[in-house]
Amino acid sequence: MGATEGCSLLTIFGYDDDDNDRIRCSTEVLNFPIDPAKHIESLCYCDGIIFIGLSASNLTVEGVLFNPAIKESRVLPKPCFAGSFMEMGKGFGYDHRTNDYKVVTFGFVRHGHERRAEVYGMATDSWREIEMQIQTNGAFSGAEVYCEGVFYWRMADYNHMILSFDMSDEVFRRIPLPNNLQELAIDLDIELAVWNGSVAFFYFPGETEDPTLFVMNDRVDDARGSCYWVKHLTIGPFEGIARPWIFWKNDELLMVRKGTEGWLVSYNVRSKKIRGLPIQGERGRYFRFLYVGSLVSVQRRGQAQLQI
Repeated sequence: MGATEGCSLLTIFGYDDDDNDRIRCSTEVLNFPIDPAKHIESLCYCDGIIFIGLSASNLTVEGVLFNPAIKESRVLPKPCFAGSFMEMGKGFGYDHRTNDYKVVTFGFVRHGHERRAEVYGMATDSWREIEMQIQTNGAFSGAEVYCEGVFYWRMADYNHMILSFDMSDEVFRRIPLPNNLQELAIDLDIELAVWNGSVAFFYFPGETEDPTLFVMNDRVDDARGSCYWVKHLTIGPFEGIARPWIFWKNDELLMVRKGTEGWLVSYNVRSKKIRGLPIQGERGRYFRFLYVGSLVSVQRRGQAQLQI
Protein backbone atom coordinates (compact mmCIF):
# COMPACT_ATOMS: atom_id res chain seq x y z
CA MET A 1 0.00 0.00 0.00
CA GLY A 2 1.48 3.37 -0.96
CA ALA A 3 1.42 6.04 1.73
CA THR A 4 0.49 8.97 -0.50
CA GLU A 5 -1.00 8.62 -3.97
CA GLY A 6 -2.68 5.23 -4.20
CA CYS A 7 -2.52 1.51 -3.66
CA SER A 8 -2.43 -1.80 -5.45
CA LEU A 9 -5.86 -3.40 -5.79
CA LEU A 10 -5.75 -7.20 -5.62
CA THR A 11 -8.42 -9.06 -7.63
CA ILE A 12 -8.86 -12.76 -6.84
CA PHE A 13 -10.55 -14.82 -9.57
CA GLY A 14 -10.59 -18.08 -7.61
CA TYR A 15 -8.80 -21.36 -8.09
CA ASP A 16 -9.13 -24.43 -10.28
CA ASP A 17 -10.74 -27.56 -8.87
CA ASP A 18 -7.62 -29.65 -9.23
CA ASP A 19 -4.35 -30.13 -7.43
CA ASN A 20 -3.04 -26.72 -8.48
CA ASP A 21 -1.86 -24.87 -5.37
CA ARG A 22 -1.98 -21.47 -7.05
CA ILE A 23 -4.86 -19.00 -6.97
CA ARG A 24 -5.63 -16.96 -10.07
CA CYS A 25 -5.37 -13.22 -9.30
CA SER A 26 -4.14 -9.89 -10.63
CA THR A 27 -3.09 -6.53 -9.25
CA GLU A 28 -3.66 -3.03 -10.58
CA VAL A 29 -2.67 0.42 -9.37
CA LEU A 30 -5.55 2.35 -7.83
CA ASN A 31 -4.71 6.05 -7.97
CA PHE A 32 -6.37 8.29 -5.42
CA PRO A 33 -7.36 11.90 -6.29
CA ILE A 34 -5.18 13.44 -3.58
CA ASP A 35 -2.12 15.61 -3.25
CA PRO A 36 1.00 13.41 -2.86
CA ALA A 37 2.19 15.76 -0.09
CA LYS A 38 -0.62 14.54 2.14
CA HIS A 39 -0.38 11.35 4.15
CA ILE A 40 -3.05 8.64 4.15
CA GLU A 41 -3.96 7.93 7.76
CA SER A 42 -6.79 5.48 7.14
CA LEU A 43 -8.98 3.82 4.51
CA CYS A 44 -12.54 2.63 5.16
CA TYR A 45 -14.82 0.94 2.64
CA CYS A 46 -18.58 0.56 2.11
CA ASP A 47 -20.67 -0.22 -1.01
CA GLY A 48 -17.96 0.60 -3.54
CA ILE A 49 -16.99 3.88 -1.81
CA ILE A 50 -13.63 4.37 -0.13
CA PHE A 51 -13.23 6.94 2.62
CA ILE A 52 -9.67 8.30 2.63
CA GLY A 53 -8.54 9.89 5.87
CA LEU A 54 -5.65 12.30 5.30
CA SER A 55 -3.31 14.31 7.48
CA ALA A 56 -1.57 17.43 6.27
CA SER A 57 1.61 19.09 7.55
CA ASN A 58 -0.41 21.21 10.00
CA LEU A 59 -1.81 18.00 11.61
CA THR A 60 -5.31 18.83 10.37
CA VAL A 61 -7.18 15.65 9.45
CA GLU A 62 -9.05 15.80 6.15
CA GLY A 63 -11.29 13.36 4.35
CA VAL A 64 -12.20 12.32 0.80
CA LEU A 65 -14.93 10.00 -0.47
CA PHE A 66 -13.84 8.18 -3.62
CA ASN A 67 -15.62 5.73 -5.93
CA PRO A 68 -12.93 4.13 -8.11
CA ALA A 69 -15.42 2.36 -10.42
CA ILE A 70 -16.90 5.63 -11.74
CA LYS A 71 -13.90 7.81 -10.79
CA GLU A 72 -15.88 10.24 -8.64
CA SER A 73 -14.65 11.94 -5.50
CA ARG A 74 -15.86 14.39 -2.88
CA VAL A 75 -13.73 16.43 -0.50
CA LEU A 76 -15.36 16.59 2.91
CA PRO A 77 -15.78 19.97 4.64
CA LYS A 78 -13.77 20.72 7.76
CA PRO A 79 -15.01 18.88 10.87
CA CYS A 80 -16.51 20.73 13.83
CA PHE A 81 -13.36 20.23 15.92
CA ALA A 82 -10.82 21.03 13.20
CA GLY A 83 -7.47 22.18 14.55
CA SER A 84 -8.11 21.33 18.20
CA PHE A 85 -9.09 17.68 18.06
CA MET A 86 -6.99 14.66 19.00
CA GLU A 87 -8.59 11.85 17.03
CA MET A 88 -8.85 8.36 18.54
CA GLY A 89 -10.69 6.64 15.70
CA LYS A 90 -12.85 7.11 12.62
CA GLY A 91 -15.20 4.95 10.58
CA PHE A 92 -17.38 4.95 7.47
CA GLY A 93 -20.62 3.13 6.71
CA TYR A 94 -24.23 3.13 5.52
CA ASP A 95 -27.35 4.21 7.39
CA HIS A 96 -30.14 2.03 6.00
CA ARG A 97 -32.88 4.05 7.70
CA THR A 98 -32.07 7.37 6.06
CA ASN A 99 -30.33 5.94 2.96
CA ASP A 100 -27.23 7.95 3.76
CA TYR A 101 -23.49 7.32 3.97
CA LYS A 102 -21.79 8.58 7.11
CA VAL A 103 -18.33 9.20 8.50
CA VAL A 104 -17.88 9.12 12.28
CA THR A 105 -14.88 10.33 14.24
CA PHE A 106 -14.21 10.45 17.97
CA GLY A 107 -11.49 11.63 20.30
CA PHE A 108 -10.92 14.53 22.65
CA VAL A 109 -10.23 18.24 22.43
CA ARG A 110 -6.60 19.09 23.13
CA HIS A 111 -5.84 19.97 26.75
CA GLY A 112 -9.15 18.40 27.74
CA HIS A 113 -10.25 14.99 28.96
CA GLU A 114 -13.86 14.68 27.84
CA ARG A 115 -14.40 12.44 24.82
CA ARG A 116 -16.22 14.04 21.87
CA ALA A 117 -17.68 12.65 18.65
CA GLU A 118 -19.07 14.00 15.38
CA VAL A 119 -20.77 12.57 12.30
CA TYR A 120 -20.64 13.61 8.66
CA GLY A 121 -23.66 12.83 6.45
CA MET A 122 -23.23 12.68 2.68
CA ALA A 123 -26.85 13.78 2.15
CA THR A 124 -26.43 17.04 4.09
CA ASP A 125 -22.72 17.43 3.29
CA SER A 126 -22.06 18.64 6.83
CA TRP A 127 -20.64 17.61 10.21
CA ARG A 128 -22.52 17.71 13.50
CA GLU A 129 -21.52 16.83 17.02
CA ILE A 130 -23.21 13.84 18.65
CA GLU A 131 -23.21 12.54 22.18
CA MET A 132 -20.51 10.04 23.06
CA GLN A 133 -22.13 8.03 25.82
CA ILE A 134 -19.04 5.91 26.51
CA GLN A 135 -15.91 7.51 27.89
CA THR A 136 -13.14 5.10 26.90
CA ASN A 137 -9.70 5.58 28.41
CA GLY A 138 -7.89 3.68 25.71
CA ALA A 139 -6.39 4.48 22.34
CA PHE A 140 -7.33 2.98 19.00
CA SER A 141 -5.14 -0.10 18.49
CA GLY A 142 -5.28 -0.14 14.68
CA ALA A 143 -7.75 -3.05 14.48
CA GLU A 144 -11.08 -2.06 12.91
CA VAL A 145 -13.84 -3.59 10.81
CA TYR A 146 -17.23 -2.68 9.33
CA CYS A 147 -20.16 -5.12 9.24
CA GLU A 148 -23.88 -4.69 8.51
CA GLY A 149 -24.23 -1.00 9.35
CA VAL A 150 -21.96 -1.06 12.42
CA PHE A 151 -18.31 -0.02 12.71
CA TYR A 152 -16.03 -1.69 15.26
CA TRP A 153 -12.71 -0.59 16.79
CA ARG A 154 -10.41 -2.53 19.08
CA MET A 155 -9.47 -0.14 21.90
CA ALA A 156 -6.16 -0.71 23.65
CA ASP A 157 -6.78 -0.11 27.35
CA TYR A 158 -7.03 -2.10 30.54
CA ASN A 159 -10.68 -2.98 29.83
CA HIS A 160 -9.83 -5.08 26.76
CA MET A 161 -12.97 -4.09 24.90
CA ILE A 162 -14.28 -3.43 21.40
CA LEU A 163 -16.06 -0.14 20.71
CA SER A 164 -18.91 -0.17 18.19
CA PHE A 165 -20.92 2.55 16.46
CA ASP A 166 -24.31 1.95 14.84
CA MET A 167 -24.66 4.17 11.75
CA SER A 168 -28.46 4.30 12.07
CA ASP A 169 -28.87 4.75 15.85
CA GLU A 170 -25.68 6.84 16.09
CA VAL A 171 -24.93 5.14 19.39
CA PHE A 172 -21.57 3.92 20.72
CA ARG A 173 -21.53 0.60 22.57
CA ARG A 174 -18.92 -1.22 24.60
CA ILE A 175 -18.44 -4.90 23.72
CA PRO A 176 -16.41 -6.89 26.26
CA LEU A 177 -14.06 -9.64 25.17
CA PRO A 178 -14.39 -13.21 26.47
CA ASN A 179 -13.82 -13.51 30.21
CA ASN A 180 -10.71 -15.64 29.86
CA LEU A 181 -9.03 -12.86 27.85
CA GLN A 182 -10.03 -10.04 30.20
CA GLU A 183 -7.37 -10.98 32.72
CA LEU A 184 -4.45 -10.86 30.30
CA ALA A 185 -1.90 -8.08 29.90
CA ILE A 186 -2.67 -4.80 28.18
CA ASP A 187 -0.68 -5.78 25.06
CA LEU A 188 -3.30 -8.35 24.08
CA ASP A 189 -2.81 -9.18 20.38
CA ILE A 190 -6.16 -9.20 18.56
CA GLU A 191 -7.14 -8.74 14.90
CA LEU A 192 -10.76 -7.95 14.00
CA ALA A 193 -12.41 -9.71 11.04
CA VAL A 194 -15.73 -10.47 9.33
CA TRP A 195 -16.51 -14.15 8.81
CA ASN A 196 -19.66 -15.31 7.00
CA GLY A 197 -21.48 -12.05 7.82
CA SER A 198 -20.53 -11.97 11.51
CA VAL A 199 -17.99 -9.93 13.44
CA ALA A 200 -15.07 -12.02 14.65
CA PHE A 201 -11.56 -11.64 15.98
CA PHE A 202 -8.32 -13.58 15.91
CA TYR A 203 -6.52 -13.95 19.20
CA PHE A 204 -2.75 -14.45 19.00
CA PRO A 205 -1.53 -16.01 22.27
CA GLY A 206 2.16 -15.96 21.26
CA GLU A 207 4.70 -17.19 18.76
CA THR A 208 4.61 -20.75 20.08
CA GLU A 209 0.81 -21.09 19.94
CA ASP A 210 -1.67 -20.99 17.07
CA PRO A 211 -4.20 -18.14 16.63
CA THR A 212 -7.81 -18.77 17.62
CA LEU A 213 -10.94 -17.39 15.92
CA PHE A 214 -13.79 -16.10 18.10
CA VAL A 215 -17.15 -15.12 16.51
CA MET A 216 -19.67 -12.75 18.07
CA ASN A 217 -23.08 -14.34 18.55
CA ASP A 218 -25.83 -12.51 16.64
CA ARG A 219 -28.19 -12.55 19.61
CA VAL A 220 -27.78 -9.26 21.47
CA ASP A 221 -29.65 -8.17 24.58
CA ASP A 222 -30.77 -4.64 23.63
CA ALA A 223 -31.63 -3.78 27.22
CA ARG A 224 -28.06 -4.28 28.41
CA GLY A 225 -26.21 -4.05 25.12
CA SER A 226 -24.50 -7.32 25.93
CA CYS A 227 -23.33 -10.09 23.67
CA TYR A 228 -21.06 -13.07 23.88
CA TRP A 229 -18.38 -14.78 21.85
CA VAL A 230 -18.10 -18.32 20.56
CA LYS A 231 -14.72 -19.97 20.05
CA HIS A 232 -14.97 -21.52 16.59
CA LEU A 233 -11.60 -22.80 15.48
CA THR A 234 -7.84 -22.64 15.76
CA ILE A 235 -5.77 -21.69 12.71
CA GLY A 236 -2.84 -23.99 11.99
CA PRO A 237 -0.43 -25.34 12.88
CA PHE A 238 1.94 -24.45 10.04
CA GLU A 239 5.34 -22.90 9.54
CA GLY A 240 6.35 -19.69 7.81
CA ILE A 241 3.02 -17.85 8.31
CA ALA A 242 3.12 -14.49 10.07
CA ARG A 243 -0.61 -13.98 10.77
CA PRO A 244 -4.14 -14.18 9.31
CA TRP A 245 -5.15 -11.21 7.17
CA ILE A 246 -8.76 -11.20 5.87
CA PHE A 247 -11.49 -13.65 4.80
CA TRP A 248 -12.00 -13.17 1.07
CA LYS A 249 -14.55 -15.94 0.47
CA ASN A 250 -16.59 -18.04 2.90
CA ASP A 251 -13.94 -20.21 4.57
CA GLU A 252 -10.99 -18.91 2.53
CA LEU A 253 -8.62 -16.80 4.61
CA LEU A 254 -5.80 -14.69 3.20
CA MET A 255 -2.70 -15.01 5.34
CA VAL A 256 0.60 -13.15 5.38
CA ARG A 257 3.65 -15.33 4.89
CA LYS A 258 7.02 -14.46 6.35
CA GLY A 259 9.45 -13.04 3.81
CA THR A 260 8.77 -11.20 0.56
CA GLU A 261 8.57 -13.95 -2.05
CA GLY A 262 4.93 -15.00 -2.52
CA TRP A 263 4.01 -13.30 0.76
CA LEU A 264 0.25 -13.95 0.48
CA VAL A 265 -1.41 -17.36 0.74
CA SER A 266 -5.03 -18.52 0.99
CA TYR A 267 -5.92 -20.96 3.73
CA ASN A 268 -9.18 -22.93 3.81
CA VAL A 269 -10.19 -23.18 7.45
CA ARG A 270 -12.24 -26.35 6.79
CA SER A 271 -9.99 -28.41 4.50
CA LYS A 272 -6.80 -26.78 5.87
CA LYS A 273 -5.46 -26.56 2.32
CA ILE A 274 -3.00 -23.73 1.61
CA ARG A 275 -2.77 -22.14 -1.84
CA GLY A 276 -0.20 -19.56 -2.89
CA LEU A 277 -0.88 -16.22 -4.58
CA PRO A 278 1.66 -15.09 -7.20
CA ILE A 279 2.32 -11.77 -5.46
CA GLN A 280 5.94 -10.65 -5.56
CA GLY A 281 7.89 -7.74 -4.12
CA GLU A 282 7.87 -6.07 -0.74
CA ARG A 283 4.74 -6.07 1.39
CA GLY A 284 4.95 -2.43 2.42
CA ARG A 285 2.01 -0.85 4.21
CA TYR A 286 -1.47 -2.21 3.57
CA PHE A 287 -5.13 -1.63 4.41
CA ARG A 288 -7.53 -4.57 4.41
CA PHE A 289 -11.04 -4.54 2.98
CA LEU A 290 -13.00 -6.47 0.36
CA TYR A 291 -13.75 -4.17 -2.55
CA VAL A 292 -16.77 -4.57 -4.86
CA GLY A 293 -17.38 -1.85 -7.45
CA SER A 294 -20.64 0.10 -7.48
CA LEU A 295 -22.36 3.00 -9.26
CA VAL A 296 -23.10 4.95 -6.08
CA SER A 297 -22.30 8.59 -6.79
CA VAL A 298 -20.37 10.69 -4.29
CA GLN A 299 -20.44 13.95 -6.23
CA ARG A 300 -22.34 17.03 -5.22
CA ARG A 301 -24.65 18.48 -7.86
CA GLY A 302 -22.53 20.43 -10.34
CA GLN A 303 -19.28 19.35 -8.74
CA ALA A 304 -16.16 19.12 -10.87
CA GLN A 305 -13.34 16.67 -10.19
CA LEU A 306 -10.65 18.36 -8.11
CA GLN A 307 -7.42 17.17 -6.59
CA ILE A 308 -6.88 18.25 -2.98
